[in-house]
Amino acid sequence: EGQTDLALSQFDRVLEVDAKYLAAHFQKGNTLLALRRLEDARAALGAGIRAAQSIGDSHAACEMQEVLDGIA
Repeated sequence: EGQTDLALSQFDRVLEVDAKYLAAHFQKGNTLLALRRLEDARAALGAGIRAAQSIGDSHAACEMQEVLDGIA
């Protein structure tokens, strides 16, 4: 769990510097999902989808939407 906490804090730091770094949104969402922090995962993926749409990256938006749709 210590490594996942570190990873999450690193994703947050990256996103503070570049909110449109899509891989960080995607990995943060997947990490939160693995921890069963479903609401947090939804929020991270939603932010990633909005970031992807803002730069016209429909492929990344679709990938994150697929993960988001799979959350029970």
